[in-house]
Amino acid sequence: MYQTLTYFEKQQMLAFHKVSEIYDDTYHAIHDQLISDLKSISAADIEDFAARYHYLFERSSDEDRDMDIRKMFFEYEIARTVAKKRLKILESTEKVVRQSPYDLEDFSGVSIDEHGLVSVKELESDHFSLHKNGYAYQLLPCLDQFNSSHWLGLLILKETFSNGRNFKIRLDPLMREPDETFRPYLALMQLYGKKLDWNRLKSLQSEDFGQWLGDGLSTSSILTTDYVWRPEKHEVHFTCEEIPKPECIAMRGSRYLHAIFDKRTGNITHCDGALRIYDQTEIEIRQKFHVRQPEVRKIGKRVKLFLIDDEIDQELFMSLATNFLVWNEDAIAYFN
Repeated sequence: MYQTLTYFEKQQMLAFHKVSEIYDDTYHAIHDQLISDLKSISAADIEDFAARYHYLFERSSDEDRDMDIRKMFFEYEIARTVAKKRLKILESTEKVVRQSPYDLEDFSGVSIDEHGLVSVKELESDHFSLHKNGYAYQLLPCLDQFNSSHWLGLLILKETFSNGRNFKIRLDPLMREPDETFRPYLALMQLYGKKLDWNRLKSLQSEDFGQWLGDGLSTSSILTTDYVWRPEKHEVHFTCEEIPKPECIAMRGSRYLHAIFDKRTGNITHCDGALRIYDQTEIEIRQKFHVRQPEVRKIGKRVKLFLIDDEIDQELFMSLATNFLVWNEDAIAYFN
């Protein structure tokens, strides 16, 4: 176990933006522990990593090369370690227990619903970040990358504090940083694609479904993405699941999006995003079925990330979908 793990897991920026900074700052509180962690990496791990990524160290001098390799190896390793720890916490969630971070004094008196979600309106925000009692928090990442929910979080904050929406969200159980040292992650990203045919949905009489292969420009951990529109009286229920590759399930769940479309108004009356966590046996079973089939409903554990029961228009729904399914280029092209 790395000595600095408890420091990095609570940072929104994670190791990729902090290791070199702390390494060069001899006065930093965890400088000595970081040096110890870097030196503890085995020679075999360093040799293997250097062989795979040799092109990244061609400009390093012989004197600096070993430590440059150790710092980069550590950045990747600490990110994987934090992602695995977060998923383990979510996997062990029980409805009767106030899961981290809600068990902290910061959330005394704050209501948590049966899905482990908190109303955004019970938190403070500067429209970029979430705060409570002098500490900064973030929306639970939907992938193993620490910033995978960044754009979805910004959209939810805007809709809550500017347009009065009633969003509920799940906070990251690990990330908690004092306001005075917190530096929010800020990045812009353009999402694009062809538009969904909403008029066709209004007259849909039978299931409309499809599947995309996880290739091309999408994040490399995606195996396939299934979706189905299922008509039920005056509503159409939408379900979409992005299934990860089996070798990635220790660090990320599947992203699962659900919504209800009202044929009469053309609006969405419910939308929620969740993670489904699978073990090795479950993911092998899950791959045999499409999300439209009833066999998938009892496989894995579903952990909700956000939810809104307000009526929202098509444009906002597509923004929620594409920001939640960030780095899934097929989904972005379909929804946007």
